[in-house]
Amino acid sequence: MVSVPIAESLRRAEQVFMIFAAALLGVFVLIIAALNILLRTMVIRPVIGMAKIANEISMGAMEAEEFAVKGDDEIATLAKSFNRMRRSLGSCMVMIAEPRQDKPSQFD
Repeated sequence: MVSVPIAESLRRAEQVFMIFAAALLGVFVLIIAALNILLRTMVIRPVIGMAKIANEISMGAMEAEEFAVKGDDEIATLAKSFNRMRRSLGSCMVMIAEPRQDKPSQFD
């Protein structure tokens, strides 16, 4: 009859499991950190910039700079649309401010 001590095998198996679990947790933490950095860089920062410029324009500062368009993704498409809308608003404000010469007013 042969007797094998199982306590040492169980201790080593538990140690290997803890190393594996720590490595897996470390990988998940790195992935979450990388996604957070990419999200902040590629989405949140441009949207905050557009919101800041939109706020300035809504307060009447029509001389605010246009938003820089970088790339060809959804944020760049939004920036192009935002710049187009800003130029249209500027044109409308100029048209409203000019007196109309072609039509007499109702008070003449």
